[in-house]
Amino acid sequence: MEETERQRQDAIALYLESLAAHGEAIPEEGPSFQGRVTVPPPFPFDSWPSFRLTARKVVRALKRAGFVENRQSGSHLVLIHPETKARTVGAIHPGRTIKEPLLRAIDAHLSVGEFIELL
Repeated sequence: MEETERQRQDAIALYLESLAAHGEAIPEEGPSFQGRVTVPPPFPFDSWPSFRLTARKVVRALKRAGFVENRQSGSHLVLIHPETKARTVGAIHPGRTIKEPLLRAIDAHLSVGEFIELL
């Protein structure tokens, strides 16, 4: 929630800067609006591939996305993206299929479609 609040404040600040840069009037504070926003999950549950994904295939896809191996401790491989500094950890268990919850936990900043194209 802290990140969401920070992003909200940044968006408002950028909006006000844009108004000032274009010589537009900054709106005066008036009645406020409160509401509830429901955000869907980042990926539709039925959009994940239904075929078997092994750790080897997932690591290969992440490397194609620009990730590089940082280190490995036991069966856990740490991958880092040199440009975005995104970091993800994958468990390497030969022959075992990686299930959807673990795929969702891999924070590679890729959409499902982008990830599938990299396989």
